Amino acid sequence: MTKKHKFYKNVRFFWILFDVFIVLSLIGMIFLINRAINTEGPLVLEFILYLVSSVAIFLAILGAINNIKLARYSERILKEIRTSVREIEELNSSNEYIKRKLHRDYKLSQDIAEALEEAGIVDQSEKDDITKKIKRNMRKTSNSTKSKK
Repeated sequence: MTKKHKFYKNVRFFWILFDVFIVLSLIGMIFLINRAINTEGPLVLEFILYLVSSVAIFLAILGAINNIKLARYSERILKEIRTSVREIEELNSSNEYIKRKLHRDYKLSQDIAEALEEAGIVDQSEKDDITKKIKRNMRKTSNSTKSKK
């Protein structure tokens, strides 16, 4: 960012400019009123034009101040959005890690149940019961991790 850009980004500059312009407008009004008093001609048109141009410049300065404030606010929102996205990505990666770990545990439990069946310690119906319990426990675990979010 250049110095000139930083200078115009500063809101204080525009408030000072606004104050200076108000003082100059009042001085101009005094000169117009003095001219109207000294010359006996009507200066209504000049007075109206002066007021309209003064108001237009006031509005331009206030618009610049508002634009700077909106830009700062937008930058703050963008920063918060980037932080939130980063946190969501971290949460997603930890969620994927938990899924992989649960899948490995489930696979290991299935392998154990099959080994028990092959060794003759449990029969097919008991193996199915063990598998159902494991699935039920995994559902409870996955639901509890979802509810913690």
